[in-house]
Amino acid sequence: MNPIINQHIALIMAGGQGTRFWPMSSEKRPKQFLAITSEKSLILETFARLKKIVPAENIYIVADGRYASQIYQSLPEFKSDNLIAEPSPRNTAPCLIYANIFFSRRYETANVIVVPADHHIPDSESFARQMKDALSFADSRCVITAGIKPATPHTGYGYIEFDETISDSTGLTRFYPVNAFHEKPDYNQAMAYLKGGRHYWNGGIFIYNIHHFRDFIREYAADYFQHMRTLEQCWHNAEEVKKGFAQFKAEAIDRVLMEKMNEARMLKAEFLWNDVGSWSSIYELSDKDDKGNSIRNDGLMINSRQSMVINELSIPIALVGVDGLSVIATRDGILVTRTEAAQEVKEVPGLLSCKKGS
Repeated sequence: MNPIINQHIALIMAGGQGTRFWPMSSEKRPKQFLAITSEKSLILETFARLKKIVPAENIYIVADGRYASQIYQSLPEFKSDNLIAEPSPRNTAPCLIYANIFFSRRYETANVIVVPADHHIPDSESFARQMKDALSFADSRCVITAGIKPATPHTGYGYIEFDETISDSTGLTRFYPVNAFHEKPDYNQAMAYLKGGRHYWNGGIFIYNIHHFRDFIREYAADYFQHMRTLEQCWHNAEEVKKGFAQFKAEAIDRVLMEKMNEARMLKAEFLWNDVGSWSSIYELSDKDDKGNSIRNDGLMINSRQSMVINELSIPIALVGVDGLSVIATRDGILVTRTEAAQEVKEVPGLLSCKKGS
């Protein structure tokens, strides 16, 4: 295939297995293929948002090849040869390096916006405007990330510390130097971040030029660059690529690159954002009654507050005299959890697998 001269493209990362959404999500059908926040699947919502930024034929998806049929079924407009099938799950750093090699074989140069498949962003117009500005700004040799202004002292997100006294702009969007990336803090530290105003949530969105990205990997992640070179040299040998990809340490791009580089920039997101990271996120997004309760399908609340029922069964579910409880009922399992403890649900699939194997 002849290289295509500079274009703006988009990449959806769709490799997650959605373990925090058991029992609705499973390894065979992860949450990105489920209609959790609306009547459309999360990956379809993501694809529709990106079409406001780049043409549909310029949207790519990187995922485990076993999800190919679900991707095609969910996205009728998606071009089959735009699927980048990872040899194995290795986290976002190897994932983006692998995709970057793919792009370098197809484009002479390109600026790419990278987004997860499973985020909820209802304001698609503001999102599109800022992402278009960021794609233009990516020519200035940087990696841009979206910072989300914190609404609460959330301990489940990473934080971006930025310098508000310096900025550049393209269109209506300003881009600020990043001073540091911080791992998930405890409550007191998160509260300090919230009050200080210089720390935003890390939205997991990245924008960069594919050639600059390769240069940054070479400069800041020498071990990963060596593995990248190996893949480039054996790219058309599937078995060698599989072996070479397995040599990458499974690590997030934040740690491998973003935390180390001087060229990281942050834009202040003007759009609402939710990472749909657990059942507590669904509770936050749900319509509620005057007691803070949310019910989907056949459920009943008596003397209960700030609770949620999602019922896919043909029998009713009643919550009586409880506060802050979530009940998720499907044919594959029933989850009962305090909503604030919903992050711990990720342990359930592994424990169930061990139990079946014992």
